[in-house]
Amino acid sequence: MDHRQNQGTIPTLVGTGFLVTALVVYITSAVVSLLIFLYGLILVWLQPSIWKNRIARIIIIVQLLNCMRFVIRIIASFVVIKTEFGCRAILFVNNVLALLPVNLCIYCVLHLQLVIIHRVSPQKRWPTIVLISLAIGIAIIPASAFLYTPPSRLDITSYCNVPKLLQRKYYIFLVLTISVWQYFSGIVGAISVTIIGIHIVKTRKSSRRILALSLYAYHPSYNVIAQSKSKMLHRALLTIIWYPITPIVSLWLNTIIYTVVYYRRTTFNGLEYVNVVFLGLQSVLLGIALIVNPTIRDAYKRQIKSRLKNHKGKNKERLVSSSRPLWQDSSNTLHGLPPHVNIESASSLDMLSDTLSAFSE
Repeated sequence: MDHRQNQGTIPTLVGTGFLVTALVVYITSAVVSLLIFLYGLILVWLQPSIWKNRIARIIIIVQLLNCMRFVIRIIASFVVIKTEFGCRAILFVNNVLALLPVNLCIYCVLHLQLVIIHRVSPQKRWPTIVLISLAIGIAIIPASAFLYTPPSRLDITSYCNVPKLLQRKYYIFLVLTISVWQYFSGIVGAISVTIIGIHIVKTRKSSRRILALSLYAYHPSYNVIAQSKSKMLHRALLTIIWYPITPIVSLWLNTIIYTVVYYRRTTFNGLEYVNVVFLGLQSVLLGIALIVNPTIRDAYKRQIKSRLKNHKGKNKERLVSSSRPLWQDSSNTLHGLPPHVNIESASSLDMLSDTLSAFSE
């Protein structure tokens, strides 16, 4: 919900055309986030070890939070909110759910920076507790001002009916409670990704130097270690680049629009359509962040390989079974064995089974 329009129904700023556009974008975004969330849950159900990965766990939860954000926007599009507390609550929840998924993504970037560059052990709990507390606090504490700040102090009559052209006090209020923190998340994420990128460049240079020296003096394993580290960091950069891009694309334009409206004292209806589309892109960007996550991607590949292997095994079993002579099938049946198992190999199969059982224990 945009702060420049009536909080009962969204389209009061531009009209029915904007309502249709907004609802299509919100419904699509909610469905995309829900499908990505279910995709992550299915992989966790098939491979529970995924849930042990901290970043993968966060990015799955983020999909649900983002889906809730757009569901609230859809409900608010049809429900006319008449009470002042209802409008305050909607604004508070909407702003929290807009910023919390982004902050949790920035936590993933900062945590990766601590582990890779500053050599902080990923098993330590204090970085996770501090960073997640900051992410949640930055999303909740500034937005809570909507719950206790009287509208009269902001030169507006009600949070349910905000004028299109913002007054000075209400504009400053929006900047301090929303804009600053949306910019903060994007800037911090971009700086962190840049630092990791510089580290990758330095690692690549050292890898080439070690490669040249290893041809004369060093053991080849040193070169292998350097190359694998560079490849790992390069893969990590491609994974986390989506996190700072998300707030820059989906949140910054909204802030820019009401800043321009405040200083120009005029509305820009065409930009509102672009703005609502960019807001919806947050679901797409967060979905990409989950799909390209190494843990999620590797789990998906393992599932595909496992299914293909089982399918080929069943086809091979059927082929072998159909090629057995009739006398062998009947003989095996008399001995209580499957038709495609040879009698002479029965004892060796038992020995193999016993060996595998011993190793599994």
